Amino acid sequence: MAKKISSSQLKSKLRQIENKQRQSINNYNNAVCKYNREVNQSNQSINKYNGAVRQHNAKVRQNRARIKNALRQLNNQPTFRITTTYASSVKSVNRTYNKVAAYYDVMEPSTAFAERFYSDVEQEATNCFETANAVLSNDDCPQDDYSLQDTKLLNQLAANRVC
Repeated sequence: MAKKISSSQLKSKLRQIENKQRQSINNYNNAVCKYNREVNQSNQSINKYNGAVRQHNAKVRQNRARIKNALRQLNNQPTFRITTTYASSVKSVNRTYNKVAAYYDVMEPSTAFAERFYSDVEQEATNCFETANAVLSNDDCPQDDYSLQDTKLLNQLAANRVC
């Protein structure tokens, strides 16, 4: 025979079931919110990384464009017997830089050392071209628009400048 329960007992059982259901829904909603927070944090990290990659790639493109421009200027310079050897040396630096750049483009994710090494090679090639263009140019007074990093040599040249 079925067990008899009072209406207050029935209401109490229904409230308990409703509370358990509400608690389960709240737990599920909390888990969803936690997951969404983790996804948002992950997306922020990804966006930050992608921004750094875009910034790095823009810098690489800018440096490569500067090197191409400097090489173009060097090729347009009239060469004399004394400066031919220097121009050849600068072009040799360019060939070596192109080999390093080609390797860098296809290598696996790089280390901090590889990044620094490539950056130094790239800067050296740029400095070499800009120096060659300044030396071989026919201008009496070099322009002030330097894209070189501040160096002791650049500061000494600026201090001794008569233009």
